[in-house]
Amino acid sequence: SKSQPIRITEEEQKRLGTGEEEKDKDVLNSKPDEEEKKSSARQEDPATMRLLNNPINSSPGSALAAIPPEGKISRKLRVLSLSNNMIDEGGHKAVCNFVNGSVNLMKLFLANTNLKPYLGQLFKVLGEERSLITLDIQNNNIDDKTLKEAIAMCENKPIRFLTDIRLGTNAIADEGIKLLVEILGSEGRIESIDVSNNNIGIFGCVYLVSLIQQTKRVRRLKFEGNPYMGTEEFSTLTQQMPYLEVTSGNQKKKKKTKK
Repeated sequence: SKSQPIRITEEEQKRLGTGEEEKDKDVLNSKPDEEEKKSSARQEDPATMRLLNNPINSSPGSALAAIPPEGKISRKLRVLSLSNNMIDEGGHKAVCNFVNGSVNLMKLFLANTNLKPYLGQLFKVLGEERSLITLDIQNNNIDDKTLKEAIAMCENKPIRFLTDIRLGTNAIADEGIKLLVEILGSEGRIESIDVSNNNIGIFGCVYLVSLIQQTKRVRRLKFEGNPYMGTEEFSTLTQQMPYLEVTSGNQKKKKKTKK
């Protein structure tokens, strides 16, 4: 008898395969190209980046390489903390480029980072920034002259979006506070001010109180370590604002709203 032709059903054909599955395996086992690596790295970027106590400068191999360069900004990054680093000109330029290109950065910590010579560059960027709400530039030897030059570089544009500014342990006096009040804007969003351990006298205090009264948003004022701290006049001024929490000296006094 003649042998019957072998008939293969569609189910059997699928089971046997056509060789395409081998190609699929090759694709799965292949190494990702450079663009895929970059894309994957961007997706894995954390919301917070902390680079503390490092020499951040423009030399090869420094921690500066961890700061995303201009044009490769992480859209997930919300907090950038670079405090306690000796950042040079190239490092501060990279930070400014990052802030300028970032759309979601909310908190920037630059305490004790040799910021004084580059404050103007930062303020110029901040004049256009809208997402940042917390700025910490404590312990950078910033004085009235530095503030004046920095504010001039940002063309006196108010930084009205900030809710928390930290300027403690600098060399700011009355004139500097006046400039700061002007750039924050009477219609700003500022809620917390730290100007502790500076050189603020009676006039600087009056400027601060004026800002607090105008904005009606400030709830916390850190003021210890200033020449005018703890005087009777200062207490009288702050008593006019029962909603204000004042840290003066070693004690924190919270005013309670009268019913």
